[in-house]
Amino acid sequence: PWDHETWGRWADAVKAETGAKGRSLFMPLRQALTGRNHGPEMNALLPLIGPDKARARLKGTRV
Repeated sequence: PWDHETWGRWADAVKAETGAKGRSLFMPLRQALTGRNHGPEMNALLPLIGPDKARARLKGTRV
């Protein structure tokens, strides 16, 4: 399901794949998804962005 736990699953997958952690993991994801350095907690924000927009933003495309 696409819910408040999605962010944790995504972050864990990226961490396992890249070895990045902490700020070096979260800031690039936040910037790609929101275009900002600060804002609400990503686990609350990601369900509002939705899966299609989130994937498109991570790929650098528009929906």
